[in-house]
Amino acid sequence: MLTVPGLCWLCRMPLALGHWGICSVCSRAARTDKTLCPQCGLPATHSHLPCGRCLQKPPPWQRLVTVADYAPPLSPLIHQLKFSRRSEIASALSRLLLLEVLHARRTTGLQLPDRIISVPLWQRRHWRRGFNQSDLLCQPLSRWLHCRWIAKPSHEHGPLRPSIFSVPGYASAT
Repeated sequence: MLTVPGLCWLCRMPLALGHWGICSVCSRAARTDKTLCPQCGLPATHSHLPCGRCLQKPPPWQRLVTVADYAPPLSPLIHQLKFSRRSEIASALSRLLLLEVLHARRTTGLQLPDRIISVPLWQRRHWRRGFNQSDLLCQPLSRWLHCRWIAKPSHEHGPLRPSIFSVPGYASAT
């Protein structure tokens, strides 16, 4: 729920529907107009063809949908969600992603997902924050897209062990 009911998180103008969180003007302004690779999201020459890196070593997913770069006006909201315990922002950010998914479906024929998987969070970080921001984004998105949501436990894999590569004079720590 919004702390200031009915106002846009970005421009503070009144919303037609208060639970949206971000008005339609700010939603359109936040969208990236850059040409991005459809598989990795990095800048590319064509938005409908994978970049050279993805052609050489394709990622395990078929298509990536992005809202915007990690830059203002959305980056402060993402930072608040992750580090300032402002979990109420998650549904507004999920809605932006939903709009991009639906736009990609209309313009490129993107198939809707049959499941959404949350990115696991280290157990210690989950304990400090009190939530996994990925879960907060995935839960409403899966409901709106009518697909299954799989929340992975944050302790399933544990933190990665640091390693030192084999360099002359050094031993490997793994």
